[in-house]
Amino acid sequence: MGEVKPLRLPWPPSVNHCYGHTRHGVHLSAKGRRFRERVVALLGRREPLEGPLRMTVRLHPPDRRRRDLDNSLKALQDALQHGHFYHDDCQIHELHVFKSVPHPPLGEALIQVEPL
Repeated sequence: MGEVKPLRLPWPPSVNHCYGHTRHGVHLSAKGRRFRERVVALLGRREPLEGPLRMTVRLHPPDRRRRDLDNSLKALQDALQHGHFYHDDCQIHELHVFKSVPHPPLGEALIQVEPL
């Protein structure tokens, strides 16, 4: 298998801004829906990856503000699942996450997923 080309995705909303809570449960916020729709559009139609996967995420924030690394992962993984990139994020058996230099003004996430 050749080199896997990384996906270039928009900067994900923090889990704190992606989901809302009501007395009826948890729901996807407007910001979360917009992010998910953008990711699905970028992915296009494809067959989902099968089996256990290795995921490498390189996050380039939009600016130098302090951010928790793990707050960006939930929106990314859920959007990839919703876009049928894989069946379920439980397929990710190995995860590498890096916060890198900012890419102003919007930031981005580079994602590489490959079978284990």
